[in-house]
Amino acid sequence: MIRPIAVRAAQRPVACLLALLGLVGVCGCDSGPELGQVTGRVTLHGKPLDQIQVQFIPDPSTNVAGQMAWAVTQQNGVYEMEYSDSRGVKGVAVGLNRVTLQDLAPENTRQGRPPDSRVPRPYASPFQSPITFQVEPGEQVFDIELSEL
Repeated sequence: MIRPIAVRAAQRPVACLLALLGLVGVCGCDSGPELGQVTGRVTLHGKPLDQIQVQFIPDPSTNVAGQMAWAVTQQNGVYEMEYSDSRGVKGVAVGLNRVTLQDLAPENTRQGRPPDSRVPRPYASPFQSPITFQVEPGEQVFDIELSEL
């Protein structure tokens, strides 16, 4: 009779460990939303724009899950989107995203005045930007040709 009690007592730590591992498996391994890898080039009147911050913001009206993604264009206007979750993952949440652009170039500042932007103002606002992009799983190229609005 002592033997079954000892066996049950020995099984408790094993059962607790299995339960704990099950909870970690369910709660601790969120890989986030599905992402699509997006690269492209930003141009204005056919000329590449460097130091432009590109943001893809999931459209809340379409229930796209996920956070914003961002990139800064290189000298040739090329960008590669990075998901904003501090893991350094490349990509954008799959679904409809609104795209905003902001000029980061320091040479656009004038003494005593706010900087003149090479990007027309509506493109900088998530509420006014006319640019949207339907992100799909996998790799895709989204070139952005700006025009005066």
